[in-house]
Amino acid sequence: RMALGETLYSLGRYEDAEAEFRAAVRMRPDSARARHALGEVLMILEKYPEAESELREAARLAPDNPDILLDLGSLFHLMGKLSEAAEALGEAAQMRRDHSWTRFSLAMVLKDMGRISDALMQVEEAIRLGNDSAPVLELRKSLREMRRS
Repeated sequence: RMALGETLYSLGRYEDAEAEFRAAVRMRPDSARARHALGEVLMILEKYPEAESELREAARLAPDNPDILLDLGSLFHLMGKLSEAAEALGEAAQMRRDHSWTRFSLAMVLKDMGRISDALMQVEEAIRLGNDSAPVLELRKSLREMRRS
């Protein structure tokens, strides 16, 4: 079921992928991988409370998985739960110190919390790690302007 769900997900058939991932969770409720996949597709489908439940359970089952924490932090950000987002993304960043997109995601949350200096520090780290993409550079520019004013 997971393989079919992943194929459907990659094809953008999210409702069908959701059904497959739900079946996978029913078959193996203790599978962090299945719960993570279901949470991720629920997040895309904007079923945030259900996504939160699945991602929290995935994180409980696999507490050392930074990918789950990254998705959980991103979900919290979408839901406006900024302190929870910062906590999850901060943990993910500690686990995977060389992942620039985790740093970028954390910077976005810190910016929304008004923690401009902390956000700028995370963006600078993302750039140091080799991420000089347009969104990262634009965020750095914006944060520098906010810090000046």
